[in-house]
Amino acid sequence: MLNAGAPHALPLPTRIDPEKVAEYWGRSLREHSDWPKTRLDMGFPDDRMKVLFAAQFLRGDPRQSWFAHTKSTGNASSTWPFFVEFLLDRTH
Repeated sequence: MLNAGAPHALPLPTRIDPEKVAEYWGRSLREHSDWPKTRLDMGFPDDRMKVLFAAQFLRGDPRQSWFAHTKSTGNASSTWPFFVEFLLDRTH
């Protein structure tokens, strides 16, 4: 039996469906503004999990730039606003 006063782990998104997340190529401002709406608002417990999940859908230059950044900084778990701004700065 669970202790009523004990902290509980944050719930993971109820359903993660990677097939519904579009690949991100960073080719236009429209793609940049539409991409986070493709199932990336599923209620992740924190920004770290959301960024790690979203990063697997990066392609081309955005992918190379993001992974070079995380390698050089040692920080793959940035905040969601930083991640989105990082991608915007590299949108063609």
